[in-house]
Amino acid sequence: MSNLILRLCTLGVALLLSFVWAQDPTGSISGIVTDPQQAAVPNANLKATSKTSGAVRRSETGSAGTYSMALLPPGPYTIEVQKDGFRTVSLPVIEVGVDATVRLDVSLQLGTVREQVVVTDAASMIDATTASVGYVVDTHNVGQLPLNERDFLSFALLVPGVQMPADGSQNIQTKGSFSVNGAREQSNNFLLDGVDNNDPFNNQYSVLPPVEAIQEFKVQSSSSSPEFGRTAGAQVNIVLKTGSNSVHGSAL
Repeated sequence: MSNLILRLCTLGVALLLSFVWAQDPTGSISGIVTDPQQAAVPNANLKATSKTSGAVRRSETGSAGTYSMALLPPGPYTIEVQKDGFRTVSLPVIEVGVDATVRLDVSLQLGTVREQVVVTDAASMIDATTASVGYVVDTHNVGQLPLNERDFLSFALLVPGVQMPADGSQNIQTKGSFSVNGAREQSNNFLLDGVDNNDPFNNQYSVLPPVEAIQEFKVQSSSSSPEFGRTAGAQVNIVLKTGSNSVHGSAL
């Protein structure tokens, strides 16, 4: 009996750790740092600061001048790049979306670290690192666009390739039901903060969070990366709001 209890406890801890590990829907920033002659700059220091929480993430370029900052919570960031013998480069706002990789290549100019170059051009929103196709509905659209019955998944119809299910389909009367690129509405996979959120009865979402709790969500319509799996339709990745350094809220 004691061995059985021990095995059950071990299994429970393993399942708990797997769910905790899964709760991390993030984005990343990667690129290459070069000098005025387009040669790679190794050992350059990069600092990403969240404009929401003030959290700082640091990275350093390798021998080929490349870098990668992974597991970044979605939101706006400021980026600073420093290297002895070059001016500091500052990028005021870089928007990182859920399950998105922002490609950010930086060209340094000769000078001292105390001299600063402020880049005002926005980073490209095209993800050239993967073959996946997706669309992010951000917190502004979720909070400001007219919404019927407070079902934010209605915004999924803004995504190219998404349409209402066919007349007479099994889930035609189910809220949040939609077809993506001709696939059945049961073929969508719903994730809430990285955790499985599928109702096994009809393969629709299990928990529908209130609109005020949504930061953003992404509908990935094709060629999703291997970690998703499960279904042939869209991956609907929902991220809830987290704490920040500013007071915010809503009232009805």
